[in-house]
Amino acid sequence: MAMNNLTFYIKFTGLILIGLLVISGSSLAADDKWERKENMPESSRCCTTAASVGGKVYVIGGVEVNRQPNLPNPGDMTLDRVQAYDPATDTWAPKRSMPTKRARMVAVTFDGMIYVFGGAERRGGKVLDAVEVFNPEAGERGAWKKLAKLPQALSAASAAVVGDKIYVIGGWDKGAQNEVYGTVFEYDPKEDKFKKKRDMPTPRGGLGAATFQGKIYAIGGWNFEEVLRTVEVYDPATDTWEEKKQMPVARALFGITTLSGRIFAIGGLTTFSDNQNDEVLKRVDVYNPALDEWVIDEAIPLPRGRAGVPATVAGGKIYVPGGRAGIQSFPSIYEYTPGSLSVSPQDKLTTLWGKLKQP
Repeated sequence: MAMNNLTFYIKFTGLILIGLLVISGSSLAADDKWERKENMPESSRCCTTAASVGGKVYVIGGVEVNRQPNLPNPGDMTLDRVQAYDPATDTWAPKRSMPTKRARMVAVTFDGMIYVFGGAERRGGKVLDAVEVFNPEAGERGAWKKLAKLPQALSAASAAVVGDKIYVIGGWDKGAQNEVYGTVFEYDPKEDKFKKKRDMPTPRGGLGAATFQGKIYAIGGWNFEEVLRTVEVYDPATDTWEEKKQMPVARALFGITTLSGRIFAIGGLTTFSDNQNDEVLKRVDVYNPALDEWVIDEAIPLPRGRAGVPATVAGGKIYVPGGRAGIQSFPSIYEYTPGSLSVSPQDKLTTLWGKLKQP
């Protein structure tokens, strides 16, 4: 009798697993959703940056787009504004403005502080080497401090933290130089010094960078000729690069972040001309760095396509503020809640079974 029960249990469990895989096709994401939250006050913006500290999302700088068709950048206003979003109350609070107005800069959080690197005076304008750090706990509105300049002015670079160092990767100069870079600069926040590291194999700007198990994944971007699907991983411990599986679609100026061992690539541009004819994405692609696999339809798409967006994680959810589509920039911020169950054929059976056993 016991053997019959065991046989039934094994067969029943197998049917559940097979059924889930059939239903999912390539994957199944249950209960995941995007939800629009309270708009950013004062203005819409794109080409901004964002970072999270203490469960709050800080949206910094960027450009308010007010463009008329067929005219280059009329009405574009570069911002120094800083707004803090509190997911617990769905409210915004103004913080101390950044010393340098800029767009297409990159920010990371390190030791409770937000470090902001590079950028441009406006889209396609003078590229900056400014580095500034924001302390959100200094007084009611926080405080800014200027730091050592980047060794090279950069716009649309990416950055990531590994250990006690910050790595600034790639970028471009769409102004007087009209160059794209593969440079890697290691920044020591304690010493306020930069050190040059091995260049990225594929020079590009508008890329995204995300970390997993002490390595930095440099994804996508634009090299002034084409938008890229390229994925290359940097190991700071050995100062080496390795090529990984390409993204399903090419994209630049997109949101990127790591959550629960997955890297999320959100929105972005598939064509690049910096005008209303750019093709923007609402799709979200998810990368499993442990298996070097991109999982199609792991996450539901954004409600609306947008580019020039950052992405950051707070409280186990992803936040995507601002962005643009054509001549319009957005004041909205979207919150992504991941599904409680995710099944994909790329997952190992032990991992899949572990997920099924979760209450």
